[in-house]
Amino acid sequence: MELVFDFIGAFIITWAIYNIFQIILMRFLDPKTLRYVSFIGSSILILIVTSFTMGIVAGFIIYLPALFIWLVFDLIKINKKENNRTKSKTA
Repeated sequence: MELVFDFIGAFIITWAIYNIFQIILMRFLDPKTLRYVSFIGSSILILIVTSFTMGIVAGFIIYLPALFIWLVFDLIKINKKENNRTKSKTA
């Protein structure tokens, strides 16, 4: 049960860090590049923090999969928006 709570906490923490990076970089990058840069920046920050607190292996096992899931959700959302825009332009 402790592992489940670790993953829930990882989802919440990675969502917060990932979105903070997106808010900071929103003015400078296009949507897809913003997601990739936010993912890379968040993963670097998370691995640095976890290397000092719980170990870098725990950071890879717990936090990076959660961060990857947020990246996939965002990319799916962006692709749906782009498809809707192209369909509305052709119709």
